[in-house]
Amino acid sequence: ELILSDANFQVVKRGTGVEVPYKVSSMGIYLVIETKNGLILMWDKKTSMFIKLTADFQGKVCGLCGNYDDNGNNDFTTRSQTVVADVIEFGNSWKFSPTCPDAVKPKDPCSTNPYRRSWAQKQCSIITSQVFSTCHAQVDPIKYYDA
Repeated sequence: ELILSDANFQVVKRGTGVEVPYKVSSMGIYLVIETKNGLILMWDKKTSMFIKLTADFQGKVCGLCGNYDDNGNNDFTTRSQTVVADVIEFGNSWKFSPTCPDAVKPKDPCSTNPYRRSWAQKQCSIITSQVFSTCHAQVDPIKYYDA
């Protein structure tokens, strides 16, 4: 097991299991972990993790990143194999430790800070503008703008 924290990584041995050979390198701001079986992790040493899998993993994985079966409609499948629409319910179902508190729905920032509403609407309006108009046939911008 690798623990990524505070811009460092730590190797922790936990019981028995299959050990997958890997190599660790740096690429710009990223710590890159490549395994021999086709998994690549790119971590910015802060808050973002990029995960790339080879086609060998297609249909063989599950979790917070979906199940890699080319069907986005079932990507919010919970640990108990139920497809849900609620992101909080989905995320909480994949908690590793029972001592980790449940995530809760964040408060609406425009209600919390009403003086920022007009600024936020102006900034977010780019999503519905001509800049992204060629994308609108593929992705409905309204649900993202309203979020």
